[in-house]
This record gives sequence, structure tokens and C-alpha cells, in this order.
Amino acid sequence: MTQIKGVDLSYAQGKLTKSNFDNIKASGINFVILRIGYTGTSSRQCSIDSTFENNYANALAAGLEIGAYYYSTATNTTMAKKEANYCIAHLKGKHITYPVYIDVEDTVYQTRQSKTTLAKICNQFCKTVNAAGYTAGVYASKNWFETKIGAITEKHTKWVAQYYSKCTYKGSYDMWQYTSSGSVKGIKGRVDMNYSYKDFSIGQKDFNSKELYTSNYPGTFPTLPGRGYFRRGDKGLQVILVQKYLNWFGNYKLKLDGSYGPKTIAAVKNFQKKMKIKQDGLFGEGSLSKALYYRK
Repeated sequence: MTQIKGVDLSYAQGKLTKSNFDNIKASGINFVILRIGYTGTSSRQCSIDSTFENNYANALAAGLEIGAYYYSTATNTTMAKKEANYCIAHLKGKHITYPVYIDVEDTVYQTRQSKTTLAKICNQFCKTVNAAGYTAGVYASKNWFETKIGAITEKHTKWVAQYYSKCTYKGSYDMWQYTSSGSVKGIKGRVDMNYSYKDFSIGQKDFNSKELYTSNYPGTFPTLPGRGYFRRGDKGLQVILVQKYLNWFGNYKLKLDGSYGPKTIAAVKNFQKKMKIKQDGLFGEGSLSKALYYRK
């Protein structure tokens, strides 16, 4: 079974530097889930986590895969949709390769809701986030998943918190938060530790979509590959992501065959020309950087 190691971070760990994240990556951490924001229990307003922008930029620079979570206090689907749209607005232009989660654990408002209501809140948040092109999921403790939250739509991923030697949740899930007292070089103090059993960075959600296999991708901004630098002869799922992006960008009508051949190279050169960068046909870090921040 795939077991990918990651941490989740918020204001509690403070603003971390690029050097901090380099150390985190060197410690064997592959991904970080950053708290993007929260809804205040008193103000009932959406707010950004004070460390999100800083930690996103430095985690990206260190080459880590990045996801996000939002601490919800929603009590109805209208609030859940508002929280989701708040996340989408603050994620615009960012390279998010891991899921965007709704964090359901509020003991002021949500603990009093019915299982049906909490399920509707989670599914509305995920539906809205998913429609914007991100993988969406629900974070909660094993106890909450079992006793407080009703049925979650199957396509939405689950992140289960259970501080034990193994995760004993019987339902489906893709990530397990196994401790809140981990220690990682680059992070001062204790930190939440996680195992992901799915490599979200390859854009697996896109490979399950019929839309992927159409020549022209007309929808929302597609998932980009987790790295730059592709050249003639490269093959695989990551190449499909490059081809999909190029079809979205310029309607090149590339066959999504996962083969970095002459037609893909020609499309890359055309993209590079429009972006006013070196036209070498290699989809490297420069091309990936332009793709990350370009929106039609």
C-alpha cells in the first residue's frame, strides 16, 4: 500500500521560511496541508489563516506538494458554500496538488447538528470546491465520522484523525492523521503527522474523468504536473497533464496519449512563444511557472 508522509500546518507553527521547508522535505515529508482559513465562532465571518500565504510560497519553493484545509463552523449549506468559495478565491493562481478539505470538529455550533445536516454541509463544501477544479475532502476524527457525520458522497476523499497505532475506521479514506505530537526538523514544537495512501500529486481525479480524454478541455483550470521538465520521449500520466493543460490553453487538440512527441513539442513551443520565454519545446520549470499563474 502506498504510504506518503505529510504534515498539516497552521498559525500554531508560525510563519516558516524556505529553509524551514527545505529541512521539512529533507526529513522525508512529501506534502503539507495548510490551513487556509476559518469561520470565527463569534464573528461568524470567513478569515484567512495568518500564515497561509507565507507558508504556501515557501512550501512551493521547497518543492513540496500542497493541499489546504478550512476550519468550518457552518451550520447549513449556505454557510458551507460561502466557506468553499472563500477558499477558492484565496487559492486562485496557486499550485494545489493535494485536496482541499473542510475541517469538521467545531464543538460550539456543529456538534449540535444532526448527522444529516453535517453530511449536507460537508457535501456542499466539497461539491463547490470540486466544481472549481480541486480534489475535495472532509477532515474529521474517527469518532465524528462514525457518530456525528452522515453519508459523504463517495467521490469526496476522507482524512481521518485517530491517534493510535493504526487507523481502525471501517469506512473508506485516503489519509490518516496518526498523531498531533510529531517532531520534524524545520518545525519548532509538535506538529500533526499524516499518511496519505493515495498520491494526489499525479492528478488522479482527472484520470477518472471522461473529460480528460477529450481533445479540447473546455472546463475549469486543469491540474498541472507536480514537476517541470519534460522532453522528447517522456511518457506517462504526468505528460497527459501537460497535454491537457496545452489543450485548455490553446485548443491544440493534442491526443492525450501520455507521449511527449512532435505535436506536444510544437504546442509547447507555441505556448512558450506566447509567454515570451525560451522556445526550446521542453516543458521545464519556466514553462510550469508560467502555466501556474496564467489564467484566461
